[in-house]
Formats: sequence, C-alpha cells, structure tokens
Amino acid sequence: MTQRGSARKPIPETNRRSSGLVISLLVLVFASLAAAKWHDRQIVDESTIIGATDLSKIAVTSILDSCLNEKHEELVLSNVRNKLEAIPFVLDANVHFSGVRGLTAVISERNPVAHIVRGNGSLRYVDASGTVLPDVVVRTAHCVPILRFTNGYTSQKLAAAAEMVTTARTSLDPCLFASISEFIIESDNDVRVLTDGLTWRLGNLESSNATDAYANMNVFWNRLASTTDLGDGLLIDLRWKKHVILRDTRGGRS
Repeated sequence: MTQRGSARKPIPETNRRSSGLVISLLVLVFASLAAAKWHDRQIVDESTIIGATDLSKIAVTSILDSCLNEKHEELVLSNVRNKLEAIPFVLDANVHFSGVRGLTAVISERNPVAHIVRGNGSLRYVDASGTVLPDVVVRTAHCVPILRFTNGYTSQKLAAAAEMVTTARTSLDPCLFASISEFIIESDNDVRVLTDGLTWRLGNLESSNATDAYANMNVFWNRLASTTDLGDGLLIDLRWKKHVILRDTRGGRS
C-alpha cells in the first residue's frame, strides 16, 4: 500500500530576498517619515549669520530673531530669504536649517565702491552696479573714494562711474588706488582723479581712454614718481597716447 503525502514546493530564494528587500524599504521609508515629522516639530532656538557686516547685520539679525521659537514646519525658508533680500544692503541670501534647532543665513552684501555727493551735500554709498545705498545705521570702515559730477548725473552715468572705480581698484597699484580721494566726472565726461596733492586727467568716461590711462598711471607711479618732484598742485595729463603732460597748476607751467 502506497502512503500518500503532501509535499510543498520550497519557496524560491529570489522571492524570499525580494520580500526582505521590500520590508527593509518600508521600514526605511517609515523611519524617514518619522524623522522628518520629528524634525518639523522642532523649535528654532538659535540663529547664525554668515557674511553680514555692519552694513546689514542689524536688519538681518532682526529678521532671524523673528523666526525664533517657531517650529520648522511653520517656517517657509523662501519667505525668510525674500525678507532678507529686501534689505537694501543685501544682494543675495541663502537660508537653511542647521543642526536640530538652528537657522543659518548666508549673506552676500552690496559692497560699497564709492561715495556719491547728494544734492544736499550729504554722502551716500554706491555699490558696483551704481545703486545708491541708504544711510547706514552704524559707521563702517569702508574707505572708498568720492564720485563727484560737475553737471549732475543719471543712473546710467552713475553705473558707468561705479564700473570705472571698480576697474581702477583691480587695475591700479594698491598704494596708488588707496591715495585716491575723488573721481570727478566733468560735463563733457572727462575724468579727473585726485590723489595726495595731485590731479590726474584720464580722458572721456565713455571711451577706453580711462582704462588705458590706468596702465599709464601705474607706469608713471612706479617708475617716475620717486624721481619727480610731485608737489602739491601738479596736474598729470594722461589723455594723449605716449605722452604725459605735467603742469604746475599754481604757476601755469608745463
């Protein structure tokens, strides 16, 4: 007599591995959701500011302080960033959560490149794009030259002048640039630069003469200044190619 029995087929190894993988993924997803939910419920209790100077730090601090004691889920980082970028001295801002309860803002400022003389005689900072910045709450250590227009200025002329100053900063000998007190743009767009007791004429602002003149300024400054009597009242005319004209403006001699 033959004994009957039921024989089960073994579960393929690949199926068992697939089931284990699915379970592991589900556990991972659940853990991630739980961690995200836990993180969203954390309360911001500290803030960090990177890149801000006295130009914007007070305003930036005020906005970040308003985010304290808020839950992560209640803060929209893009809104915080927009508020920061609305500060006149802030060019760009990046905001992110840091650690468990921290909020960090990385700030790029509109760095002043010059002063502009306003109609009432007051000075205001101008950035590299020619934007006139508001009065600063705290006095800063930015040592920048003055932009002076003898016949008023437009936003286009101001932007061109700010670009000229920025180019001068990168093109001129650092000691020479540091000695510049004023860039004077005359009504015909000729540019005069005032340094310690000296006046430099660079030519028309709207031409390439100014850029070429920076190279000539460097040559004259580095090679000839030490052997030439550069007394007060000396005008150095660099408008002519391959020629440097020295004029004593006190006595009218050249």
